[in-house]
Amino acid sequence: MPQLHCTKKLQKAMGLKKTDLVEQELTSSILGSWHVNLINIKNCDCVLFVNNATLFNFLIPDVSKEQLHQLAQLFRDFLLCVLAEEGIDDVIRANLLKDYENISFANTNSKKIIGSMNELAFMYAYYIENEGDINTPMLPKIIHQMNRVIMSALTAHYPINALQDLLGLQIRLNH
Repeated sequence: MPQLHCTKKLQKAMGLKKTDLVEQELTSSILGSWHVNLINIKNCDCVLFVNNATLFNFLIPDVSKEQLHQLAQLFRDFLLCVLAEEGIDDVIRANLLKDYENISFANTNSKKIIGSMNELAFMYAYYIENEGDINTPMLPKIIHQMNRVIMSALTAHYPINALQDLLGLQIRLNH
């Protein structure tokens, strides 16, 4: 079962207890698990998701406390949209979503991914502040751009390319 590795800040906001978290990662999903952080941009809580294997990422802006309690469903809904924006085929998206029908929560377990998340959080804040508002209609474009930033943790590779490699696809990279 794939996991959402939540930062302590996010665990606290969600009301997760130690007993709600799983210790062992057992996943047979294609994309595997994700790291998740609660960040604040322009005085709004946002949730940043970063895939463990590819650093493919997306941001959900202006998340309410009630929405945090539905994080697994929110994740699935936004993942589907972001993958569609990237041109991932309907059949592949449907198969990927099957992998995430059951999601468990866990502690973060990678300093490398946390470091990448911190870089991404800073860049998301910069781009959103330049657009003026957290609910900017430019957010899909910003997410698209963020997956085309070279991440040092990927050995000078773009998250979108790492995702494509993992999925075995030949999707054209639009700069």
